Amino acid sequence: MRQEKLESKNCSYAELSQELGVPIGTLYSMVSEKKIPHLRIGPRHVIFDRTEIKKWLDSHKVEAKGGV
Repeated sequence: MRQEKLESKNCSYAELSQELGVPIGTLYSMVSEKKIPHLRIGPRHVIFDRTEIKKWLDSHKVEAKGGV
C-alpha cells in the first residue's frame, strides 16, 4: 500500500478491492449480506473504515495447525 493510503482512514469499494485483492463484486455481496463492516452514507454510497476492516480481518484470521 502507498503511504497516503495508510494515512487515509476511509476508502471506497475500488480502493478496498485493490488493497485486499478481492473482486468488487465480492465486496458488494458482502456488504449486502452485512458480512463486512461498512458505513452507508446514502442509499447508494458506501465507504469502508480501514481501522474497522483491519480489526475485522484480524478477527477472521485462521491459525495454521502444527505438523505436516
